[in-house]
Amino acid sequence: MAARISGEYPPLALKEILLSREHVRITGEEDLIGMYMRNRRPGGVAPIDALCSISTDGVYGIPTDVWSSLHTDQNFPKRKNSLAPSYVIDEIIEQVASEYLSGRLLAGQDEAMAYHAAAFQTLAGEPRMARMLIGEAVVDVLHEDPTTFWSVAVESVTHPGLLYLWLIYPPPDSSYPNEALEAAVGHELEKYVFVAMGKFPESHTVFGIAMPNSQSSRTSRMFRMTKRRVWTPTMQKQSESLGQNEGILRNIESTTRIAVRAI
Repeated sequence: MAARISGEYPPLALKEILLSREHVRITGEEDLIGMYMRNRRPGGVAPIDALCSISTDGVYGIPTDVWSSLHTDQNFPKRKNSLAPSYVIDEIIEQVASEYLSGRLLAGQDEAMAYHAAAFQTLAGEPRMARMLIGEAVVDVLHEDPTTFWSVAVESVTHPGLLYLWLIYPPPDSSYPNEALEAAVGHELEKYVFVAMGKFPESHTVFGIAMPNSQSSRTSRMFRMTKRRVWTPTMQKQSESLGQNEGILRNIESTTRIAVRAI
């Protein structure tokens, strides 16, 4: 298979391409990971098989010291720090998937598996650099004034027409049950998504995600993903009215650049 730049290739697909070769020599999984990480670029990485050395007898090989050399590279910690905001997305994928599969997802457990799968695939489909850009917007508001809600809207650079809408909620009273908290915040998130659908008509999908403020001891995260299948003039008027009456997304006019406000 010819080497291509891999916004098209997720990591597991890159591994599959390599291992589909007839003869491959790998001393350890860690060197395979190291090869991938060392060659990541904002636009993606070439398939790993294109990065391997090829012996005279046609064996594709990965050097035995890629992982260890990566950790002694002074640029490696800098890269990890710069990518840190992207881990917010990773944590959401892992937590919601784990809680859904174990039956502990209080909000949205009654939704069909296809609904959750579509949400996971949407987030997982964002490459690392895109996750970093999205995550930077979230990190900025996670540490804001914990006495109120904060919101941020940011467009996906990977999927045109996809808008991420984040709602950061303040710490509730310690006696407030998780079930009531997730119901209340989930309802608030639905209103934000509805207003965003009217405010950003070019967005065919709004992915709303609610998270606790960094000073909260709660860990509940909720999401709502809405596609613009039907949008009538009446719905547009209702969306605009809700936004005006409750001040939802009032000062966010564009998502070309990250726009943030406290509410």
